[in-house]
Amino acid sequence: MQPAGLLRNRPDDFNARLQRLEQMREAKQEEPKQEGTTQRGEKSNELSGESKAHSGKGLDSIIKIELIQDKTPHEIEEIWTLYFSNKNVISAVIPGDTYDLMSSRGKECPTFVYAVPREHGHEMFMGQWASSSIHFTSLINFQTRGDLAESQLVIHHYTELRESKGLVLMVSETLGDTLSTLEAKCLASQVQIFYADPGPESKFSLVRRLNHNPSDFDHMTLLAALRQQGILGIGGQMGGAVPASHE
Repeated sequence: MQPAGLLRNRPDDFNARLQRLEQMREAKQEEPKQEGTTQRGEKSNELSGESKAHSGKGLDSIIKIELIQDKTPHEIEEIWTLYFSNKNVISAVIPGDTYDLMSSRGKECPTFVYAVPREHGHEMFMGQWASSSIHFTSLINFQTRGDLAESQLVIHHYTELRESKGLVLMVSETLGDTLSTLEAKCLASQVQIFYADPGPESKFSLVRRLNHNPSDFDHMTLLAALRQQGILGIGGQMGGAVPASHE
């Protein structure tokens, strides 16, 4: 990623971009269009670049559901983990209650920003919930291309076993070569940090602030929270620990 894509502690410029993002999102919501399509007749997706491998497909496209219906949640987790163990993706099995919390918050506040450590700092990414998936693209990519910005990472959640087994299966899909598996795991871990914490001092308050009062959002608070979690080190580099995503 070119240095121009890095945001190095420039809060005024950063907040201006967030304001622009909010304006574009509001304008898009007001545009008249047919349900489920854009005015060009394409599938509606604010980050565009729909996932080719998984989008619109159910869990049965990956694993035959009838073959695991008699398995325990623990056995299903082992099967899911083993299946993706030699693939260049990240996967997880999420407790149903945890996913329900994340999903409801994703509907309330679909947009958030995340930091990926780089050699000389960090790069900001925007993530947006779209049904049961989360699409990520770099903030500079969105700033430059707007609605034409393609997703660089998609996290898919499969809910077919939510009721019967009390779990949701997750797998990532990286589009292009801009993000490594470790960087994808870093983004997935941050989704857990900001959307899944049920505590009274939940970091979801930052997500709510960005979505409902973007002018009050301070990206330095975000970076401080990531340093506290060990995601970022001093100067923005990769910290000593990247939490396991959703597990």
